[in-house]
Amino acid sequence: MSDMEAAGKATTAGRPPRPEIGQELELEVEALAHGGEGVARWGDGGYVVFVSGAVPGDRVKAIVARRKRSWIPKVQFSKGDA
Repeated sequence: MSDMEAAGKATTAGRPPRPEIGQELELEVEALAHGGEGVARWGDGGYVVFVSGAVPGDRVKAIVARRKRSWIPKVQFSKGDA
């Protein structure tokens, strides 16, 4: 393993795993963001997930289409028994 590979592993070793593209998440929307998107948090790391069309109290199943380092922009979701 090169020094650069070792350095990259060291920076991610302490972080909780991020959700993968295409992964289905079960979420509960906690709040509304500026602009009206629902806000939920996922996992031990508390990754922020923006859910278009959802309101606080909604339980949704969402599919990750894109992700950033510590948040997930607008996910596709279905309401119901998440």
